[in-house]
Amino acid sequence: MEVKTGRILGMGSYPNFDLNDPRDLTFTGMYTREQVDAMKEEDKTKALSSIWRNFCISDTYEPGSTYKPFTVASGLESGKLAGNESFYCGGYEIIDGVQVKCSHTAGHGPLDVEMAVAESCNAALMQMSYKIGIPTFTRYQSIFGFGKKTGIDLPGEVNAAKLLYTADTMTDLDLAVNSFGQNFNVTMVQMAAGICSIINDGKYYQPHLVDRIVNSDGETVETFEPKLLKQTISPETSANLRKYLRAVVEKGTAISAKVEGYDVGGKTGTAEKFPRNKINYLVSFLGFAPVDEPELLVYVVIDEPNVENQANSKLALDLCQAIMSRVFPYYGVTKLDGTSTRDVTMVDVNDVSWVYESENNTEGTEIWEPGTSFSDGADVHFDTEDDSSDDYPDWGGVDMGGDGYYGSDSGDTGEWTGDEDTGGDTGEWTGDEDTGGDTGEWTGDEDTGGDTGEWTGDEDTGGDTGEWTGDEDTDEDTGGSGEDAGYTED
Repeated sequence: MEVKTGRILGMGSYPNFDLNDPRDLTFTGMYTREQVDAMKEEDKTKALSSIWRNFCISDTYEPGSTYKPFTVASGLESGKLAGNESFYCGGYEIIDGVQVKCSHTAGHGPLDVEMAVAESCNAALMQMSYKIGIPTFTRYQSIFGFGKKTGIDLPGEVNAAKLLYTADTMTDLDLAVNSFGQNFNVTMVQMAAGICSIINDGKYYQPHLVDRIVNSDGETVETFEPKLLKQTISPETSANLRKYLRAVVEKGTAISAKVEGYDVGGKTGTAEKFPRNKINYLVSFLGFAPVDEPELLVYVVIDEPNVENQANSKLALDLCQAIMSRVFPYYGVTKLDGTSTRDVTMVDVNDVSWVYESENNTEGTEIWEPGTSFSDGADVHFDTEDDSSDDYPDWGGVDMGGDGYYGSDSGDTGEWTGDEDTGGDTGEWTGDEDTGGDTGEWTGDEDTGGDTGEWTGDEDTGGDTGEWTGDEDTDEDTGGSGEDAGYTED
C-alpha cells in the first residue's frame, strides 16, 4: 500500500485459483482430481467459496502484537503517556486475579516506551493500558477505523463492529489483553490503513485499488484521486511511533527484516487463536520504508502456519522481507542515500538478436532472458532485424521514455518520449516516429527531415530552418507562419 495515498498496489491470498478456470479446485494443490470428482455438490460449492474468498477484506482475526503501535499512539496522543515512562517486565501481570503472561516468560526487565515496542513486551503494554484507561482506548480504536468498514472499492468487505468491545462492555482484563492485540478482531485492510495513518503524520486515507477507468479505445473516462478521510494523531506522535518502529528492526524482534540500502521500520505479531490451547496461531509482520518519509507498506499474515511450532512470527517476517526486497526497488522507494531506483523487468525478448546494458556488457555479448531486471536510468541497447517497434522487447508495459533510455538502438543524448526513435536527436523530441537528426525541438506525428528550428504539425519532409505551422510541408520554409509564408499545401 502507498502510505501517502492509500492506494493498494498489490493484494493476494492463498489458497488461490486460476482466473481462467476459477472452478478448478485442483489448481490450489489442495485437492486431487479424484478427490474433486468424489465430492458432493454441496462440498464442492463450499470449497470453491473458500478459495474465492478475499481474506484481506472478508476475514477477521486477532492481530496480536502488530496492534501495539496503536496502543502506544493512543496513549501518547491522548496525553495519558508522556513517552518518558519506565516499565518493568517480570514475565507476567495479574489482573483481577488472572495471570497474563508476557511472551518472554522470564521477563524483559526494565524498559522504556521505545524498547517496550522494540522487544514487543506484553507486560509493558498492559501497564500502559492501565494509564490509558477503557474510555480512551476504545475511543482511539474507533478513530483508527476498527469496528467499521474502510469503504475500499471492492465487494465483500466484512463489518467487524460486533467483534470489538465497547466502553460499556470492556473489563480491565479485556483492556489488558486488547493492548497487545488479543481478544478482538480486525481485517487486514483495516490494519494496513490504520498503520499507514500512524506513520504518515496521522493522515488516514481511504484504501483503494482503482486509479482510473478507460473505455475500449484506451481513453480515460474517470479518474480517482486519493481520499483523505481524517487526522488520527498529530505529526509529533507519528514521528515518535516511526522511531519506535525503526527500533524494532534495528535492535528488536525484527532485525532480520532489514533490506540492504533501505531504512526499514516494522512490527512483528503472534496471536494465539481460540481455543487457547497453545497450538494454533496467526503470525504477521508489517514493514515499511523509508522510516522518516514512508512511501510503501507491506503487510503479511500467515494463518496457522503449516509447521510444528506455529508461534513464530519470523515465518511472516521472512516472507515480508523477501517481498520488500523485490518491491522496494521495483516501485522506486527512496534509499538510505537518498536515491530512488526502479527496477524494470523484460517480459519477452521478442525478435532481437542481442540485448545488453552498456555499463556491464558490450554489444552482442549477452542476450538477456525474459525475467531479467535492470535499474531505472540504465543505458540498455538491443538490435532488431528492422526498426518496427513490434519487434522491440516487451518491458511489461513500462514507459521507456525519460532520462536514460531503454529499448532503443539509437544514440540519443537528450530526452525522448514516444513510440519509436531510430535517429540521433540531441534535443527534445515528442511524438510517434522520428527518423531524422533534429537538433532543435520537434512536436508532431512524423518527421523525416533534418530540422534545426521549431516545427509543429502533422508531416514534415523538408529541411525547415525557421518556424512552421500547418498540415503538410514539403518545401524549405525559412520563416513566418501559415500559408502566406512559403510553400504550403493542405
